[in-house]
Amino acid sequence: MPEHDAISWAVMLSAYTRDGHISIAQSLFEEIPERNLAAWNVMLVAYTHHSLREEALQICERIPEQNVVSSTATIVAFARTGHLENAVDVFMVMEERDTVSWVAMLWAYVNCGRIFEAEFCFLEMPVWGIEASNVMIQAYAESREVGKARVLFDQMARWDAITFTVMLVGYGKCGKIEDATCLFEKIPEHDVVSMTSMLFAYAQNGHLRESKNIFVKIPFWSVVSCNAMLASFSYHACMNEVQLLFDKMDIKDQVSWNTLLAAYAKEGQIAKCGKIFEAMDEKDIVSWSSILAAYAQSRCLLHGETLRVLNTMNLTHSPDESCFVSVLLACSHAGKLEAARRSFVSMRMDFGLNPTKQHYCCVLDLCGRLGRLDEAWELIAAMPFVPDALDWKCLLASSYRSLEHRSERDHAKLLVETSSPFFVLLANACPARSPTKSSRP
Repeated sequence: MPEHDAISWAVMLSAYTRDGHISIAQSLFEEIPERNLAAWNVMLVAYTHHSLREEALQICERIPEQNVVSSTATIVAFARTGHLENAVDVFMVMEERDTVSWVAMLWAYVNCGRIFEAEFCFLEMPVWGIEASNVMIQAYAESREVGKARVLFDQMARWDAITFTVMLVGYGKCGKIEDATCLFEKIPEHDVVSMTSMLFAYAQNGHLRESKNIFVKIPFWSVVSCNAMLASFSYHACMNEVQLLFDKMDIKDQVSWNTLLAAYAKEGQIAKCGKIFEAMDEKDIVSWSSILAAYAQSRCLLHGETLRVLNTMNLTHSPDESCFVSVLLACSHAGKLEAARRSFVSMRMDFGLNPTKQHYCCVLDLCGRLGRLDEAWELIAAMPFVPDALDWKCLLASSYRSLEHRSERDHAKLLVETSSPFFVLLANACPARSPTKSSRP
């Protein structure tokens, strides 16, 4: 072409972004001498669609003007990066709103976990289309309010595949398998998506036979359906089936590897877990958490290996709360109080994580089993929440022998200062004494 006009530039950008060639489109975009709104919108929608959040936000800041398309894409971009307030601001100043922009704002609330605001936005919509209803049903399903989801489902004039899928997922999360099965049987045509959703519902609720029956009926096995079946086999400790299916999978994603790793970890096959972990091309936070849990739960005094894995993990990923639970468990099993203390302090000082009750219980259990009761009482007193029966149980169950060495005065003080559940725990923890001759019947 001897000369490129605005339309030809926009067409080329659309062609590249549609085929997923984002870097080429980006280079082409920078070459445009005078960019019109269509070119800006193409790049903004492309970045948003491919979850390139930073690039999308940069476009939002550079774009000279906005219309309905660019404003809607901006709302989605802000929502995906957690900037809900910015998304609301864009929506409120829009001079014109169409159905897509309303659905985008509704999705923004749902994506940020603001269900109440999402309900209000849904009620304010001029028209309830099937897309908006599906978003709202998904919000209810993810928050386990499946009753509200079903009410909205029954009010809809028509349904599509997405509607049935989100309802099946919601029933599966809430353990309502009979309702899920009944709904599944009413679907006019079963496609791969609906069958896989039903498979997930069966798998996550431990229905192995039903999982097998629907798995063999799926027209073709995607990596998602295979992962669901792997999880079902793992739930029932069918390790031969887990390994066989994994080996047969042509495509394996991160979930596939993590499911296999977690399955062997649950069975205590530590050596196998180590081999799988080393064979993984990529490791995410779930992978690291699984191998840490495997070492921690082995009770083979692998606290040193657990700490080594945590230090290696820290080079690429920041550990979360579950990682430190595994580390503290490993230290507890090995009786390493100082190592547990260092990890406990490191949570907050190095990673900004606030210890939960589970972390406190791990340290309390270790203090009790080592007979370090004074330190345990200090830890309980310093907890940022009121100790409950679980906290006392962690200490008392592990310090059975140590309690008999405490004075009657300390026992009496504890009885006065604690609530009634502690009476039962203390009675169970204190060693029974043989009645003496002076004892009354």
